[in-house]
Amino acid sequence: MNIYCGLKQQPPGYHFATGRYDHFQVICLQEGELRMTVQNVVTALRAGEACVLPAGSAFRLRCVERGYRGVGVILSGATEPRYRGAARALAGTPALRALAGVIEDEARRPGDPPDGVLRHLGLALAELGLRPARADADARPAAWVRAACQSIERAIYANQSLADSLAGIPLSYRQLSRLFLAALGMTPKQYHVRCRLAEAERLLTGTTFTITAIAYELGFASSQHFSSQFARRNGMSPSAYRALTGGR
Repeated sequence: MNIYCGLKQQPPGYHFATGRYDHFQVICLQEGELRMTVQNVVTALRAGEACVLPAGSAFRLRCVERGYRGVGVILSGATEPRYRGAARALAGTPALRALAGVIEDEARRPGDPPDGVLRHLGLALAELGLRPARADADARPAAWVRAACQSIERAIYANQSLADSLAGIPLSYRQLSRLFLAALGMTPKQYHVRCRLAEAERLLTGTTFTITAIAYELGFASSQHFSSQFARRNGMSPSAYRALTGGR
């Protein structure tokens, strides 16, 4: 059995589909988004989450406006029955995020890593992907987090408060914050800001909207508040970011 473990990334517009996958693979996202379709069900994977792609599975992977960056392991020649099955999403856990971080650090270390280090880390990542799916009671928290993320994303241009965006989620903000921190390492409020700033980056690069117009469209209290939040995330002002990225 051959093992590859290391960095993974794909650009916007990436597309891959198969009716019978040849290998066993686990991809863990560090940033960006990857959409996985299995039996016409689409799952949007984000930072901290992973997809498990067993040998013989049928699935489609694609990136739309955003690519992704992460780590992964591929086992080629894995013929044991446990490496076969249906493709599925793997909810983010502290163990998964920690292991992905170690793999990224080792893969980026100058020079070749010690012999076998990435191989053993890859096998550990594969073992996480091979764990049986949790019972419904344990899977519900991940489902609530995913539903809340989707509600936040859909409301970016709706000029709604975060509370209004989450009105359809039957959990208190405190409960949801605990789930978000466990799954994504951030609160719903932080995720809300991150989504708006990510959209701001797209608008700065691809449109001629003024800084003030972008701040208004994305629901920031003022252009000054927007600029402050943007600089905190990107280390530069919106206008500097536009100039650096060749925005219109």
